[in-house]
Amino acid sequence: MRIVILLLIILFSSKSFSQNGFTRGLLSIVNDSENGFQNFRGSFKESPDSSLKYYYSVFTLQGTSQNYIIHHRYIDSYDAIVCDSVNEKKGEEILDMWNVKVSSTLSGEFRLKENKILAGSPFVAKWEYERGNVSVFIGLSQYINNPSIYAVMLYVSHEILR
Repeated sequence: MRIVILLLIILFSSKSFSQNGFTRGLLSIVNDSENGFQNFRGSFKESPDSSLKYYYSVFTLQGTSQNYIIHHRYIDSYDAIVCDSVNEKKGEEILDMWNVKVSSTLSGEFRLKENKILAGSPFVAKWEYERGNVSVFIGLSQYINNPSIYAVMLYVSHEILR
């Protein structure tokens, strides 16, 4: 019986530690947004568009892949893939789980924007939180060349006010 209790304690403490790692990571990214994500910028990544500068991130947010930073004269963005190549139902489940994680991490500092999908957008579902000129966006995006495949994306962006 003691072994079972010990295993349960270890399981729940590792899950809690795991969530704390995500929380610290996301808050660090949000807090560095006004600095253009300088603390996260790695090496330069080639860009097909000369008005955008892409950088690999030196940090990978827990539970994501392909973290990178985009700099434009009007906006800086930290982008990450939460999951890729899933069907719509699985993507919606993952999006909802991530909404809970993100909203609990932002804990009232941000306000939820109206959840409205614009015509022509690749996103079929989204959640977006705002605080001043900083936003945290998670969305389910449909592949253009294969509409049966979806990806869940996370963006932390900072609008550069001029």
